[in-house]
Order: sequence, then C-alpha cells, then structure tokens
Amino acid sequence: LDGAYLPALQRLAQMDVAKGNVSDARSRYRKVLDTNPRNESVAAALLDLMVQSGASPSEIHAFLADAVRGNPVSARLHLLRIDRLMKYGGATQAMEAALAADAAVPGNPAIVALLGQAQAEAGQRPQALTTFTKLSALQPKSAKPLLQQARVHALDKNWRGAKDALSRARALEPNNPAPYLGLVSVLAAEGNRSQAREVAKQAQGLFKRQPEPYEAEAQLLAETKDWSGAESALRLGLANSEHPSLAVRLMTVLRNAGKDADAVRFVDEWIKKHPGDSSFTMFVADAAMRRSDFREAERWYRATIAIDKKNSLAMNNLAWLLGREKSPEAVQFAAQAVALAPTNPAILDTAGSVYLAAGQTPKALELLSKAWERMPTSATVGLNYAKALIASGRKDEARDLLQKVEKLPSDSTSRATVAQLLSTLQ
Repeated sequence: LDGAYLPALQRLAQMDVAKGNVSDARSRYRKVLDTNPRNESVAAALLDLMVQSGASPSEIHAFLADAVRGNPVSARLHLLRIDRLMKYGGATQAMEAALAADAAVPGNPAIVALLGQAQAEAGQRPQALTTFTKLSALQPKSAKPLLQQARVHALDKNWRGAKDALSRARALEPNNPAPYLGLVSVLAAEGNRSQAREVAKQAQGLFKRQPEPYEAEAQLLAETKDWSGAESALRLGLANSEHPSLAVRLMTVLRNAGKDADAVRFVDEWIKKHPGDSSFTMFVADAAMRRSDFREAERWYRATIAIDKKNSLAMNNLAWLLGREKSPEAVQFAAQAVALAPTNPAILDTAGSVYLAAGQTPKALELLSKAWERMPTSATVGLNYAKALIASGRKDEARDLLQKVEKLPSDSTSRATVAQLLSTLQ
C-alpha cells in the first residue's frame, strides 16, 4: 500500500464512522496492517480512530504494543506508544517502553528525550541524568538537554549542578528565555529570592515582549503576598506585551489583594479590547467557580461558548452548573460536551451524573461505565457510577464497586457517602 492510498482509506473509514460503523472503519485499517504491519502511517491513522471513537486505554496500549512488535524499527510508533504511556499508563511502564525503543532505534533524540523524562518521573534520577547527558551529545547545539539536566538536579536539590547546567544552556542559546526562567526557579528554591528577582528583571530587559519574565517576578512577589509588587510587574508586562496569560495572572493578583472592584473593571476592559479571547473568559469562569460564585461562572462559561462553540470543557462545566439548578439545558450541554470529547473521563463523568439526575438512567450508566473504565483511581467517578448502578437495580455490582471505591483516596464527604450507600446495600 503506497502513501497515496491512505487518504482514500481514511475517507472510507470516515464514511463508516458517520454511519455509526466504527468497527467496520477499524477493520479497514486492520486488514491493511495484517498485510503490511510495517505501514506506520496506517497504524497511526488507526490509533487516531481508536482514540476518537472511545477505545479504552487498555485496548489502545495493547494495539500500540502489537504495532511496535510488527514494526520494531519505527521510531514514530515507539514515540506514539511512549507518549501514550506517559499520559495514561504510568512512568514505570513508559520508562520500560522507552528503554525498549532506545534499544530498537538507538540514537534517536526524541526517544532519548522521552526516556529521560520517564526515568525522572519514575524516580530514576541518576539514570535520567545519564540519559540527558547522552542527549546533549546527540544535540550538542541545543539547550534543551541541559534544561532537562537542570530540572533533574533541582529535584535532587543539587542547586550547584542545576545552575551549572543552566549557565551552559544560556551560553548555547543566549536568545532563549528558558535558561533565565529556570535560574529564577532554582534561585528561589534555594532561598535566594532577591537574586532570583534580579534575574527575572534581567530577563525582562532582554525579552521585553515575552510574558514569562514578568510572570516569574510576579510569582516571586505573590509567594510573599506582595500583591502590590506583583501587580506592578504584571502591569509592566501588559504595557509591553498584551499577552492573555498576563491578564489572567493580573486578575488573580487583584482578587488575592482584595481589589475585587479593580478585578471586575479590569476584566470588562480586557474583554472590550479583546472580544474574541475565549481563553480569558474561560479563566474568569473557572475563577468564579472556585469562589462558588455560580451565577458569575455561568455567565462567563456562556460567554466562552459564544466565542468558541467547540469548547468541550466550558460546556461540561456549564452542564454541571445547570444540573445543580435542575435546568433542562443541562442535558443539552452535557451531550454537546460528550460529542466533542467522547473519551474524556471527566466529561463522561459529568454528563453521566447529569443524565442520572434527569432520570435517564440507561444513558447515565453508559457514560459512567466509560468514565470509570478510563479513570479507575477516581473515587468520585466510582461513586457516581455506583449511584447509577443502584438506580438501575444492579445492587450487587454497586456493592462490589463501592468496596473498591472505599479503598481509594477521597475526601471526608465522599467517604461518608460511600459508607452510607454500603449500609443500604447490606
């Protein structure tokens, strides 16, 4: 199968999906892979289909393991597998996959970089340093391996090693702000906050139109509750670069400083100047949600959706808010969120809970079972799924599930609810 045929194969698969025949779409790709297991483009296309159509993490992991076995010298397939394991399988599994990939495709910088990250996350820091040193040899003109070395040194509180790596990174890439920002973090972590602030200000002079140096100084000041200083740093940044991240941080600083009226005024001014900034309206909504100001949160989630009609998280959160009010709109927004993100366990959990509250138990069960399959360590998801099982009369399954949930980390309210439900199922 040559590359020219792949677009036609994808179109046929898309037609299958549009008709609801996901299994037929997968079969098209699998038939090609059965004939030619080394076709990494088809394997990658099948992976995309599996993710989009809601395949379970275990099914996806198994597919990628088979794909790598069928084409062990494909760096692309190894990278897809490692990346997936880093996100959903755990650092140890990702590290093992990366070690195998490095042995099969030696000297690939992307594989070596992921191996170092996995080792660091798995607590194998000496090995991670060795790997990132190897990456420096592979990429002698890049600062990235040195930045990674600095992060590992910082995890071990080896401040001298971290600063040395950052100094070499800065020498390699003097026009890159990352080494300066890394040095700010290291200096602050070792307790030298005044020098950290000096470096942040130096970075502001060198990278005037980039937001990160101003954010770094503001963070230093906010950590000591110097809200006035943090506000000044952020307003200076906004004067030089109207970056949304600076606006978001300024609103937070104003709220923390007790300047609620100034925060409201700033939000209104920013939206007038940047009417299409959905990331900012989303942040304002999330901030209102954290304050339990649900009316304000609803207002800004609706504003976000008006700007970005494909924002599944805004729809999800709005569905949750409307569900609290028993609004019939809750199911509508929950359904739209699931349609946009059918594999996101948080969205499946919210939607399932909304459907359950609306009395649509079969749909709630379908969604919550998928959420639990994708997030089996979440007591909240397990508890919601158990409620749906009870509502459907499947009490034995609910009891078994609650006994598993009982062993998971959770807050006192969830633990009390689990205990109460179990008492009714004895």
